[in-house]
Amino acid sequence: MTLTRVATLFVRDNPLRQEFKTAFAQYRATSAPVTLTLIWIVTAVFAVEVALTVLFGVRSIRVFATGSFKLYPELAWLFAPVLHAGLGHFLANIVGLLAVGIPLERHFTPGRFGGFLLATAYLSTLGGWVAKTVFTTIPIAVYGISGTVFAVAGYALIHFGRSSEPLKAFEWIAFLVGVAVAVTVGIDLLTGPFLHPDWINGGHATGLLIGVLAGVFR
Repeated sequence: MTLTRVATLFVRDNPLRQEFKTAFAQYRATSAPVTLTLIWIVTAVFAVEVALTVLFGVRSIRVFATGSFKLYPELAWLFAPVLHAGLGHFLANIVGLLAVGIPLERHFTPGRFGGFLLATAYLSTLGGWVAKTVFTTIPIAVYGISGTVFAVAGYALIHFGRSSEPLKAFEWIAFLVGVAVAVTVGIDLLTGPFLHPDWINGGHATGLLIGVLAGVFR
């Protein structure tokens, strides 16, 4: 038997591959209107960012988003949770929302889940602002939906982690994302630059904390 044949059989019969296929089917079959609405809002705002960056000849999307806090601070802070610094920032958060939001939403009513997303969006932005301003007097900009991603991941970590029922494949993915973001925040806290505006990502830490507490006390 050739190595190519062995590799083909391994990929075809690999249990992990089957689990991912099952998870993908579960993601497709699950209704998550609140999560998808948030994703469409974030996508629409990012499209506007891109268009305005090109229209005004700004050097980059990051420069446009950050500069808006100086030129139009009230508007920028209002839209801060759904602004993004570039394509990578945007795509990472969209993937996070899909990976965790879809399996988690089915454990909430639409109203409660929408309220949770809205609250964490602004509270994590506030946490990010506080984490920076305590170490500097320079005006800062904090934006992105990642605080909410960390909040739903933190909730998934607790909710799925202590579930007495067997987890579905896509719930396992949400749980593992929760583990990953908890490790990320822990590393962030334990590494430098200490006592510096760039020491702690306050938005991530605040989002994770809210999600974990919500999962514990729900």
